[in-house]
Amino acid sequence: MKLEEIKKPYETVISLGSYYEVAHQLDRYNLRKFTGPIDWLVLENIYNLNRTLKNGFSDLMRINNLKIEAKKNGYYTVRDIYYNCLSVHDFPINDYDKDWYSMYDQFSKRFKTRIDNFFYHIQNSSSILFIRLGVEYKGIKELTSILNKYVEGEYNILALNYLNDKIILPHNKKVREKDWNLKNVCYAEVPNTKGKWEGDNEAWNYLLEGISLDR
Repeated sequence: MKLEEIKKPYETVISLGSYYEVAHQLDRYNLRKFTGPIDWLVLENIYNLNRTLKNGFSDLMRINNLKIEAKKNGYYTVRDIYYNCLSVHDFPINDYDKDWYSMYDQFSKRFKTRIDNFFYHIQNSSSILFIRLGVEYKGIKELTSILNKYVEGEYNILALNYLNDKIILPHNKKVREKDWNLKNVCYAEVPNTKGKWEGDNEAWNYLLEGISLDR
């Protein structure tokens, strides 16, 4: 699919990671109706994403799979060693409560709500746009086969990767499109802003302008 083909209203737009960049940019365009389980996780490998979806998020962020890796910006960095993903915003450091595990029950309830919301929307929305940053061709093919088992309505996928630093685009162009010849999939590449987790606003403007929520 070409980018212009996915620019239309959708009942729901959903981030599939792999960084907070996607959820942030959806917020900037008022396209995010709810917080999903992937929105604020770092889940870089698309095959791990596919595994979580195939398993219905079973055991994702389960306490027995969690390991503290660091303390940063007032939060614990917590790794799920089963799905190899990171949470950096869910467990605040509290000097009065030394045991981070004591916060898990509250997190677990919140996380279950995110999962429930995800499945409610993908099973009840007539049209959905999924956006995933960090993809491979075979991984996206596998992802579509998994989504086909869950999604009741129509859907498209905006599949993104970061541009190779060696690729020079024409003047003032921030996005590189490429036809992967996959049904319902639009592939494009965007600049890697590296130290700026929010991403390149100009590139995302190009991607998201023309996409809206059919309220």
